[in-house]
Amino acid sequence: MPETSGRARGWVLPATAGVASVVFGVGIGELAAAVLAPSSSPFVVVGSFLIDLAPPWAKDAAIALFGTADKAALLIGIGIVLVAVSGAAGVLEARRPPWGRVLVALIGVVGVVAAMTRANASMLAFAPSAIAAIAASFAHGGARSIRNEPTTTNGLDDGASIAAASSPTPTPNATDATPAVAGSTHPRARPLISGMRTA
Repeated sequence: MPETSGRARGWVLPATAGVASVVFGVGIGELAAAVLAPSSSPFVVVGSFLIDLAPPWAKDAAIALFGTADKAALLIGIGIVLVAVSGAAGVLEARRPPWGRVLVALIGVVGVVAAMTRANASMLAFAPSAIAAIAASFAHGGARSIRNEPTTTNGLDDGASIAAASSPTPTPNATDATPAVAGSTHPRARPLISGMRTA
């Protein structure tokens, strides 16, 4: 169990936090696109950008393989790559901060460039991708802060709780304890009583 816990803290939890942060950022970007620039959804602009960059043979292969669902397959592929990159960004942020957020910012730059280079791009075409990158970066920082906070138990952190649990409990001295049996006399009072009986 300790090895599993260490492995989870090493990369599983940071990777999950990275994916969650980027998903949060993309969601914020999609909401921003719906309000500011409906044609500049981060997913759509990146997908169109990749289609424009793809060579003709790659486009023909995608159409032959997926038919009319080639664009849907492309968006699914983008999502898979985004999950992998965001997980790597989470691990990188946990081990080499702030490079995880830098990687997320670079993804946002790709989205901004893709949005601004489209034909008939509006003045606010860059905004959804930029907002998505900013939101994901803030989420990355918040997730890292939460992971680094020490857990507390009854007002003590983990180290104090362990120290308190491992410290021995003092036991009362047997000679200082008052006997519980009725009629018995404390050892220190016996010489005085013996002297009084002799007198």
